[in-house]
Amino acid sequence: MFAAAFTSFIQQRPIGVMARAIVERFFEPEHLDDLFRRTAVGQYERELLFSSVVELMQSVVLGVEPSVFAAYRKRRHELPVSDDSIYNKLKGMELGVSEAVVRDSAERAALVIDELKARRAPWLPGYRVRILDGNHLSATEHRPEPLRDTWAAPLPGKILVVMDPELDFGLRCVSDARRPRSRALAAGRRFENGSRKGPLDCRPQLLHAEVLVRNH
Repeated sequence: MFAAAFTSFIQQRPIGVMARAIVERFFEPEHLDDLFRRTAVGQYERELLFSSVVELMQSVVLGVEPSVFAAYRKRRHELPVSDDSIYNKLKGMELGVSEAVVRDSAERAALVIDELKARRAPWLPGYRVRILDGNHLSATEHRPEPLRDTWAAPLPGKILVVMDPELDFGLRCVSDARRPRSRALAAGRRFENGSRKGPLDCRPQLLHAEVLVRNH
């Protein structure tokens, strides 16, 4: 049963309330911590839970807090660790864990979109279309102009994202600063191969989008 104060928000701003409830469902702490324990290879949890790191980073990514340190200061009475521990946790975050969060969130979001029957019109009826897009930050590009006034600069590396245009978000990602270009591209294609037939066209360039088309 909703409290009376909360009910007024449902009546006046139902879309906003629904969106927040869905996002909170995607990133519920118990689910994130379980995902971390099932995915992490070398990292472990002690005082600092993975879900706490995700919640902190959400506030930075969404612009609620200007930096990781600012987000930590606001939560320092709730987090049983120092700011150095936060930075060490982020620095040592396994790429497999990050990829698992993207994959898990996409799967949960797809269920909601399908339940609402809110998929976009297919680009090519009768075919499943995927976009394989990527980027490569070289060592000399780790301080692009928009980020020169912030400490939150991206590190050199590669990232590939497999996007579903009907869902309008990324389904999978590959991120590895050490993986050669050809291996990174192959890994991105494998995300969409699975047990099904491979894409009909696959001639990617790392800095350009590629459309993957396959029969349903």
